[in-house]
Amino acid sequence: MWEMEAANVVCRQLGHEKALGAPRNEQEYVGICLGNVLCTGNESSVLGCEIGEWITGHSYEESSVASAVCSPTGNLFY
Repeated sequence: MWEMEAANVVCRQLGHEKALGAPRNEQEYVGICLGNVLCTGNESSVLGCEIGEWITGHSYEESSVASAVCSPTGNLFY
């Protein structure tokens, strides 16, 4: 369910203008994940999106972990 609308919400929440992409990660991830995230694109935070479930402590396959590539803002976050 991860689309550009969700990536745009995440990027704006982090202080960027917009998302440039919403790719799937090419690695496994272990930690806390949001399952089945559905955003309209108008939310101010990803927590305002419809979230199917919070998942913790599992290892996720490549196809189930998504990311957001954000536009540059002039601010660097490390």
